[in-house]
Amino acid sequence: MTAQVLLLGACPLTSEHIMKTSAKYFTLSAVALISLSSASAFAGTVSTTLNGCASGNVTVTTVTVASTQTVINAAPINFKSCYGAFAGNDTPYPTTNLGYFNDGLLNGQNQKWQGPGTGGDLFGNGAFLASPYSAYDLNHDGIADPGWIYLGKVDGPGTNGFEAVTKIGAYTGIVLDSFFSISFDATKGIWNWAFTPDLGVIARAGVVLGDAYFDQFALVFKQGNAFAAYNFTGQQFGFDHPTSAGPVLNFFGTADLSPVFGSRGLSHVSLWARDPGSDNSVPEPGTLVLSALALVGLGTRRRKADK
Repeated sequence: MTAQVLLLGACPLTSEHIMKTSAKYFTLSAVALISLSSASAFAGTVSTTLNGCASGNVTVTTVTVASTQTVINAAPINFKSCYGAFAGNDTPYPTTNLGYFNDGLLNGQNQKWQGPGTGGDLFGNGAFLASPYSAYDLNHDGIADPGWIYLGKVDGPGTNGFEAVTKIGAYTGIVLDSFFSISFDATKGIWNWAFTPDLGVIARAGVVLGDAYFDQFALVFKQGNAFAAYNFTGQQFGFDHPTSAGPVLNFFGTADLSPVFGSRGLSHVSLWARDPGSDNSVPEPGTLVLSALALVGLGTRRRKADK
């Protein structure tokens, strides 16, 4: 079977653009072709139809304070931007894993999987770097770094659990397997996901890498021979530049990738968080929303983590 895949390249499609754009841009007006074979069940199901990512694919439905489970958002929040669907695998993953340019797919490294219509530079200088979130030279080598930190993934969603990344820099134990989960709701035909850092994450990260405040996180959904990426930013929750000074927060949401992949099956889901570098040199008071992402820091402790 042959399917057409919409490749968005280095320009993400924002939810605002999606709502304002004619439906013709989400049809099979493709720029690449890949051969796909049909498969069964939910993990790794391959469809004959692949389209561009669209509004409503992925949402945050609830945000809670981890210590009290107090709900702090009034309504579901759609993703900010998206890329995809791309043919091939969402690799390579980072090696140093400190957000440096050309270390991992979202940080501008060329796609590893080389199939028909795939490979090459998919994200340019880095993914999801629209204003007010820019790249910053994190390791002082003269090159702006996108800042994306890989946290781990779920292989075979609905069957297996989250596998946390083993290292951020040279250190282990920062990310736990309990940070993320996803399950399929057969009644509603959607995936329910949860990003739930524990109460000790800020302390662990502070000991290893120092204090930082993150501005966004991203989910990458893979099915068969294609994937799509979605992000959420602090700005969506009312704060351009969140701080790690507040309580740990948990995020709960839904995903329906059938408009993108043609069916609801998934091979895996990966989780990323972005270190904004000096973008947050003047934190806004009371910005607590993304403090759950306090996993990587700046300053001298960052340099130690490289060793």
